Amino acid sequence: MSPTTARTPVFVGREAELADLVQAARAAEGGDSQAVLVRGETGVGKTRLVEELLRAVEPGAAVVAVGGCVEFGADGFPFAPFSEILRSLWQHFPDEVLAASSGREALLARILPDLDVPALAARDDDVTRLFALITRILERLASEQPLVLVIEDLHWADAFTRDLLGSLCRTRRAGKLLIVGTYRTDDVRRGHPLRPLLASLDRVRSVRRVDLSRFSRGEVTAQLTGILGASPDPDVVRDIFDRSDGNAFFVEELARAHLDHVGTGLDDLRDVLLTRLDPLPEASQRIVRTAAQGGAVIGYPLLKAVTGLPEDALIDALRAAVLAQILVPEPNGTGYRFRYSLMREAVRASLLPGERALINRQYAEALEAAPSLAGTQELSGRLAQHWHAAHDEVKASHMTVAAAEEAGNGHALLAGGRHDTEAYDRLPRTQATASRPEPEERAEPVSSRGLTPRETEVLGLVARGYSNRRIAEELVISQKTTSHHVSSILAKLSASGRTEAAAIAYQYGLLPTPTP
Repeated sequence: MSPTTARTPVFVGREAELADLVQAARAAEGGDSQAVLVRGETGVGKTRLVEELLRAVEPGAAVVAVGGCVEFGADGFPFAPFSEILRSLWQHFPDEVLAASSGREALLARILPDLDVPALAARDDDVTRLFALITRILERLASEQPLVLVIEDLHWADAFTRDLLGSLCRTRRAGKLLIVGTYRTDDVRRGHPLRPLLASLDRVRSVRRVDLSRFSRGEVTAQLTGILGASPDPDVVRDIFDRSDGNAFFVEELARAHLDHVGTGLDDLRDVLLTRLDPLPEASQRIVRTAAQGGAVIGYPLLKAVTGLPEDALIDALRAAVLAQILVPEPNGTGYRFRYSLMREAVRASLLPGERALINRQYAEALEAAPSLAGTQELSGRLAQHWHAAHDEVKASHMTVAAAEEAGNGHALLAGGRHDTEAYDRLPRTQATASRPEPEERAEPVSSRGLTPRETEVLGLVARGYSNRRIAEELVISQKTTSHHVSSILAKLSASGRTEAAAIAYQYGLLPTPTP
């Protein structure tokens, strides 16, 4: 089966942002040249917004030329966007382009190979002369009809493109010119060569800025409705919204995975996400891999204890990961979380089996040595999880029982799923037998009560004695979504509490039954 295309067929949200762009286009049509910078994180929908602007421009009323910057070494591919723009303009208006470049055709041919003009020897001032020539061509065309130039991916712009764009934006020119530039905010970090240009344009009143944020839950619902062709199941919305964090591209990819029934939906995203780790120093990559096993939020003291790095080295490694937009500090300053939930999923999935076991053993040993690094009510549950992932089932089984006792859940071990079944089998027979529940008779089997696969997964963790916060971290969903799932489970099973829900699930075989 070929992968389903999940591009959103309808334009979702962004009404105010689109209105700003259309207003700029109207002003340019009236002879007041404009520039707009559209900025936002990777995958948030910058290109889609610009496409909607171009659709909104009256057909035939404006000339549109699009050029993209190309990643090439440290400073982009020279002249790439303007070479592409001039090629488009030459194809549609050859006479006007030739008239504007009269006497300088050989110079223009350096970035426009379509011109059949003999090459001239290079001169030291070629860049300056090209700068002036391109400006004259654009002014000539914009004097006769509205001209819309779109320059995408400015985070990859070369020095020539940055300088020319800055001049075009800063100088008030007669004509009907609209320039729209897009760039990724998560790529323009401290020291990036685009930052000086952005700082200078902040002082130019004729340059507008359009910031794109992530989608709200309602906007994700609208996006999924467009992709799926029908109103999505609320559980699907919750799952995709929590995992995508409202990023439009991630929503599309997860929706495609949902349509194709291909599991978690990480296959196509993993390479895209993990490439962001490649430029990091090895110490930072190690920190990211370690943090991925520590939960949705990992405290700085715990991370320091687990890694064993000197504090200066740890801070340097964390700084690189933060500047690369992989990790973000918690607002209260106590720890870190992944910028994207899907990034954490991808990193966890990329760990080698031995590596995963080692990291979890380090977590377990750190927590045993300093229990205060974890919440008192979460310590046993966290230790059970880490020891199980470290393949120490004896310690995992004892911690699972302790977690169940702490949660007041006598059935937690029995209903915990395949991992806890293994731990149960290692317990002394008397302890296992004493833990067996004696639930009341039920008229209707659990399997007919409408639990979704996600609710079944949550139920398994409830039965293991996990708190809502720990379930949220384990499944990479919000605590609010977790609470909704637990409430739904209790209602569907007619259970008065978490303990009774686990007992019912065990009685009717929804969760695997251990054999003592």
